[in-house]
Amino acid sequence: MAIDEDFFFQNLQCSAICLARLDKATLEQVKKRLLVNAADGPERVALNHVMRCRLLATGIYLLYAEGRHVQELVPSLLKAFVSLPQMKWVDDGVANKADSRLLGLAH
Repeated sequence: MAIDEDFFFQNLQCSAICLARLDKATLEQVKKRLLVNAADGPERVALNHVMRCRLLATGIYLLYAEGRHVQELVPSLLKAFVSLPQMKWVDDGVANKADSRLLGLAH
């Protein structure tokens, strides 16, 4: 596996595009597969790699969904965006872990 590969993000990205292409995808299905608990209260959630991937995947969904669920999902993304200064950034991404190992920082 290459260092820059990120299965979780790629999986969410593909899921977002597939959901967007499904005309029958409900808002509940989109939230369940992409946002999970990200929309419940971003100010209480650590901004870890998983959360960042979920927020990006939701944006990707909106780009491909041709306007479906925009009214419902954009407020969740805006709430997360406004909460960014209060969120704790957890640097746990795949690339960052690999950088630590390469630099000899990991124990």
